[in-house]
Amino acid sequence: MDMTESITLYCPVCDRHYQPAEGLWGCPRAGAYSGEHGGKIGQEHILQKRINGFQAGKPGAGRSSGQRIDPYSLWQELLASRYILTGSEYSNLLRRLQQKLIALEGDGFFETPLLEEGKITAAAGLEQGRIWIKDETHNITGSHKGRHLFATLLYLEALRLRKKQKEKDILAIYSCGNAALAASAVARAGGYELHAFVPREVSMVIERMLIERGAVVEKIERSSVGEGDPCYLAFKEAVEHKGWLPFTCSGNDNWSNIEGGQTLAWEFINRLEEESRRLDKMIIQVGGGALGRSVIEGWLEFYRVGMAGYLPEFFGCQPEGGFPFVRAYYLALKRIAQHNGMACDLHYERQGDPRKETAKIREYSKSGQRQIDQIIQFCRQNFDKPAMKKSLEYIRDNRQEFMWAWDAESPRSQAEGILDDITYDWYYLLEGILQSGGRAVVIPEEKIARAYKLVRQNTELEVSATGTAGLAGLLELRAASVISPDARVGLFFTGIDR
Repeated sequence: MDMTESITLYCPVCDRHYQPAEGLWGCPRAGAYSGEHGGKIGQEHILQKRINGFQAGKPGAGRSSGQRIDPYSLWQELLASRYILTGSEYSNLLRRLQQKLIALEGDGFFETPLLEEGKITAAAGLEQGRIWIKDETHNITGSHKGRHLFATLLYLEALRLRKKQKEKDILAIYSCGNAALAASAVARAGGYELHAFVPREVSMVIERMLIERGAVVEKIERSSVGEGDPCYLAFKEAVEHKGWLPFTCSGNDNWSNIEGGQTLAWEFINRLEEESRRLDKMIIQVGGGALGRSVIEGWLEFYRVGMAGYLPEFFGCQPEGGFPFVRAYYLALKRIAQHNGMACDLHYERQGDPRKETAKIREYSKSGQRQIDQIIQFCRQNFDKPAMKKSLEYIRDNRQEFMWAWDAESPRSQAEGILDDITYDWYYLLEGILQSGGRAVVIPEEKIARAYKLVRQNTELEVSATGTAGLAGLLELRAASVISPDARVGLFFTGIDR
């Protein structure tokens, strides 16, 4: 196989592979969302990176003891940008951008810590188990978001160098905080103009930090646009009508940010393997879904090329103040059960009172445990079989039945950073959870508050309630006896407490 085809971008709806050098951000037929190009409304034309026909080396090969690890160098064989340029061109580009970040931000993007916190493990009810925490609070601008977007910057610059293009495009992002901050730091390092679409009530601290990094702050009123996140809708308007490029942490608009996030999973696996450790469960807080999708797909990529010998069970958790992904998950379980002759007593009316209907999701998640367990087991055992593939194709091609903007009430939570109206990366996140035998869970607000308090009282980590929401999910899963006290669990703490 030609090395330029080692990595392709795949659309499952079109059943077509594209080359990264084509400069795509999403599938060219994504207009099928609105029935354009003869497509069906609701189909998920979302590009997924595929590794084809080669096996990368052993994880961590080439690292030196005590050396700070640059993930974009160590894992370059798994990054699409590497195949747009020659090896030396890629290395020079990476070095230049990292040096610029260090000059502007005081640091670049390097491997982040994997911690064991005994007090947190005991407090979570895992007396015989372990918790490993990936700490992203010391990353650039205090969260994991920059790791996603640095891969996008590499992609942008690789395309520009290949085309010998001197002008730099204008970039756009929608965000309530951490993603915009990370984008502003990364865009400044690359010399790009960035427009950040943020809520009108964005904090003064966030606004000041954005302006300091040269971002153009576009404040959007909640009532100024239609259904869904107004910042996202204003961002889409700019991308579609002004030609600005999507510099976002959402795979539906920008596939390349997902592979940046995958480096976090590869580091997690690599460190566990170095210490001869193994995970049973991975619990990830979900807002727009890019972190969860990235981690799951990163693990799956290692699994497929033989660099990881197992899959943990993956769990996605959202606050009770807004859980569009958990809603989609349970509606998907119901559809899978119907397609395959299994019982599912969840009764949800799409056109009913949203508050009453979402309450049914919460009720069924507690009362329907036996049915839920049976459907989860079926999904895991039959994931690659025709019966499951048919169910997943239906879910993928009928998005409007499973994922829509949160409509129950205005989303509110102490974990405000994961209150996205829509989980944009819902479909691939759903696939990964079903394949692994995990599940989605709603986190009560009191568990979110408890997790935050546990971390702040028992560690020196300055992490926000959004960042500790995965721990809150663990507390809820332990209370429901879904996770046993001897489980080995992975978490991400991300988002510094400002």
